[in-house]
Amino acid sequence: MELTLSTSPPHSISLSDPNLAASFKLTATLRITLSTKPASPNTLLTNWTVLDTSHSDAFVIGRMNSPQSTSDPSRSLKMKPSGFPYRIRPSGDLDLRKRDNLKFITVPAMGQGVATIEYDMSPARIFRYGASSLAGNLAHLHAGEKYRVTMSGAWLTWWTWGDLHGDLADKKFSRWRFPAGEDPEDVPDVASMLTDPVDHNDVNHLGSRSWQDDEEKPDVKQMIRDGWVFGEAEAYIEITSSSQEEGAVFEFVE
Repeated sequence: MELTLSTSPPHSISLSDPNLAASFKLTATLRITLSTKPASPNTLLTNWTVLDTSHSDAFVIGRMNSPQSTSDPSRSLKMKPSGFPYRIRPSGDLDLRKRDNLKFITVPAMGQGVATIEYDMSPARIFRYGASSLAGNLAHLHAGEKYRVTMSGAWLTWWTWGDLHGDLADKKFSRWRFPAGEDPEDVPDVASMLTDPVDHNDVNHLGSRSWQDDEEKPDVKQMIRDGWVFGEAEAYIEITSSSQEEGAVFEFVE
């Protein structure tokens, strides 16, 4: 899967009137470039990944690099808080689709189109963690300065085959993920090999962290019959940036 970054026109932020860039966006465009199932779309959980656009977005969690000056590598616009951000992952409904804080997107099948994600790149967002006020931060910049945004980490938390609003429309999403290299139909006790990348529960030691009291180890085959979908192994999908070196560039103007 290939990711391309771009900024919205006019690709610049005015130092004299930053409000003109209140709707400035960074766009990530995703397309499937190689697949073992070329006719199948991929559905991805965006939270805690390079695709995260929540308040604790991809910049905050370090999956997207803060904008760096194209002429002076020592200059960057810090878009994350100091230190490693503490991320709370509260458990919730066993069906991930019922959790209001989670967001899924579908990337069309190979050759059938793209999916896009937009990140807030307004001056207020860029300087949210700045050392000064918005005006104070802008005062340290100069007209003509250009900054580049690049991707840092491209791994995914949870994904599966299918279209969120098509063949997956009536499915329930289990937080459990299948192991790599194993066909669940061929492994008698595949449940013992499941991992939980969302709530970080241990399938073999379910306890107080589970949202559901007395939760038992999943009966995989029965859950599939009941309309549940499991996550696929992280090793089976990869996001690469088509513009990792160039990234997306924007400029500060008068």
